[in-house]
Amino acid sequence: MKKIIFALITGLAIAGGAFLLSRPEITFISGRSMVKATGRAEITLPADEMRFTISLSARVKDYDQLAGGTEFLKHSEEVLTEKLKAEQISREQFTVHPIQIREIYSVVDGKMTNEINTLVLTRSFTVSAPARPEADNLPGKLSDAMLKEGIFAEISPVSYTLNSPEKLENDLIYQATEDAFRRANDIAGASGSEVGKLISSSASDLELNSRGYPLPVVTASMSVTLELETEKYLF
Repeated sequence: MKKIIFALITGLAIAGGAFLLSRPEITFISGRSMVKATGRAEITLPADEMRFTISLSARVKDYDQLAGGTEFLKHSEEVLTEKLKAEQISREQFTVHPIQIREIYSVVDGKMTNEINTLVLTRSFTVSAPARPEADNLPGKLSDAMLKEGIFAEISPVSYTLNSPEKLENDLIYQATEDAFRRANDIAGASGSEVGKLISSSASDLELNSRGYPLPVVTASMSVTLELETEKYLF
């Protein structure tokens, strides 16, 4: 939790997005002259980047056949590069990770032996490219295209992100603080009191959620919790 300085800003707006304030949690503290309220602020913006991962694999019997498995992965990578290029994803927009080798041992009478049955070679790729409409369909299209070449590709769903989401933190904190203060003041007012000195305040971490339909967007949100003194006891 981050400590914040109590601040109020009214009429704050960000170009290209709109704040959505959710109903906060209000806590009554009977017999004490204080009120605790949690406010939340959200902003939804067009996504800047899409990301997904692709895994290619090859199976060989033992280490003597390792070269053949490596050659198959090299061929698979070449085919994948062409399929990505057809989807306007250049070589510079995906990262190639080192080959990982997993040993699978033989099992006899339900017990694992020390004899290697299969070696599984895996090479992964991370795609990071500008977000685009209908990008959610890319994993399925690429998987089908690779299968037509006799290559199985395991592809993750597409996620979306913003280039500099941390730049939204201060604005979200101000909006969530204003919301929490307003809620606390409403509760105190309904009890015939008013809020006074700030006792404590804290903010959550920045949370990002994305979706690709109908257009790729990212929702950034934060919450702020305030504890405020009141002039009278709340019952």
